[in-house]
Amino acid sequence: MEDTSKNNITCADKLKEMYPRNTHRVSVFKYEIGCSFGGIMRSGKCFAVSGQFSYKFGKNEVILEEGENALLPGGEYEFKVLGKKDVELVMVWKLPKEFSS
Repeated sequence: MEDTSKNNITCADKLKEMYPRNTHRVSVFKYEIGCSFGGIMRSGKCFAVSGQFSYKFGKNEVILEEGENALLPGGEYEFKVLGKKDVELVMVWKLPKEFSS
């Protein structure tokens, strides 16, 4: 997993402009305080727009807060909103060639 880093991106719309629609999928997610769940995902880059949250992949945990981003591995994960603020995050995935135009 990649170390988190600060960035100047604070708006989901700007991220959608940065990643071409024909080669990337950009999805915005909003979660309320106390939300937690598990799932399976493809690897992608996660941008924290607001709030603080964690993704846990096995023994590896990534904690992000507003203005940070990290490259997340694919696989089974657990997600959890941390702190006392709702979360907004943006996930960016590179589309496989067969879905790119």
